Amino acid sequence: MSTVKTLTGGMSTVSRGRFFQHVDAHLASPTFEHLEALRRGTQLFQIGLDHGLVVEGDRKHVTQDIFGEDWWSSAIAAQSEPVVRAAYIHAIEVSLAHAIDTHGPPLPIHSLWMVQSEVDVFEAHVVKSNAQVTVILVTPKPPEDQDVPPVGNAIREDAWVIGSDARLELVKNRYPETYKQQLVIEPIPGDPGSVARKMRILGF
Repeated sequence: MSTVKTLTGGMSTVSRGRFFQHVDAHLASPTFEHLEALRRGTQLFQIGLDHGLVVEGDRKHVTQDIFGEDWWSSAIAAQSEPVVRAAYIHAIEVSLAHAIDTHGPPLPIHSLWMVQSEVDVFEAHVVKSNAQVTVILVTPKPPEDQDVPPVGNAIREDAWVIGSDARLELVKNRYPETYKQQLVIEPIPGDPGSVARKMRILGF
């Protein structure tokens, strides 16, 4: 099977990437079966494999990069999979509790990945609204030399960075040259005098 780079996500501070889109589609209507799969302690890669969220070729990337020591220190690596598992267990519990309390459907899960270069911690935040339960994973910055798929395999995220020209240029310069050609810094419509600009990000 071909390899799909999964949780590498993107190069902006906040991204989703292809993997989180798959996870969110899978958890658009969470069930007790989803909850029990996580509670059993099955390796997260195996759960993803069983549900078609990853392929066998992703094993090294997920188990050694995301949940291992290729990207993180041993202390961070030891936290990574337990934190992700606990975050989704709690998010699904919140979603299902909402369904019971309101006699309605469970809330969909929405995932975001936030990279903080100044932190040395792997943590998650679970935030409930009336429309969804958001899981925000906060991690250190991955290594600069990570593999990046060809720009033809990138996805245009439904996400925008808002900031000054200088800030958006800094974000843009994190991407390879072939990606930069696809990134456009634009004014905010209806606010022509503002110093703020927007840029739709690319993920993978």
